[in-house]
Amino acid sequence: IADACAKRGDIAGAAHWVNKVRETSGGLNVIACNTVLDACARKGDTRQALEWLGRMHSEGITPNVFTYTTLISCCARRKDIEGAVGFMQEMERAGIRPNEVSYGAVIDACAKNGDTDKAAEWLDKMVGADMSPGEIAYTSLISSCAKRNDAAGAATWFQRMLDAGVAPSVEACNAAISACAAACDQAGAAVWFDRMQDDSL
Repeated sequence: IADACAKRGDIAGAAHWVNKVRETSGGLNVIACNTVLDACARKGDTRQALEWLGRMHSEGITPNVFTYTTLISCCARRKDIEGAVGFMQEMERAGIRPNEVSYGAVIDACAKNGDTDKAAEWLDKMVGADMSPGEIAYTSLISSCAKRNDAAGAATWFQRMLDAGVAPSVEACNAAISACAAACDQAGAAVWFDRMQDDSL
């Protein structure tokens, strides 16, 4: 039930059922706490997320990679680059290796702010950590270019996605079209639209 509440972004509901589990089992565990953090992330509620992180520490529950990745995602929803990077660094200091989703969430935080350079920096760090960025990471960068009216940048990242062997999605093509539209590049937008049709997207 707590998980269903979390998926709806119902923080109070998730917390209620997690506390019910605590009453019956005699304590919390990392999975239960992460469930509430997931609800916080879906709402972008960093205040409550930090409260639950503090509760984990006070009850001797060790955060794991999902804990920190969820906190990073919470920051990304609020376009909080500093917070996202801070949790990534805290995770690394704790000796926990970030995963693809962790890096993707930091990239998303940067991209949502239109900070393409920083998003690219974190994608390169992801590659340097022997991880392969997926379609979501590349689409975030293409979308970031769109926020800056940078049609050329969007095209560059789209090509880099193809060069990496990552199949483009409808979202990636739409982001490229948006970049062209923002830059008043009607011809470029038409090219991307035709590509979507050719690729049956």
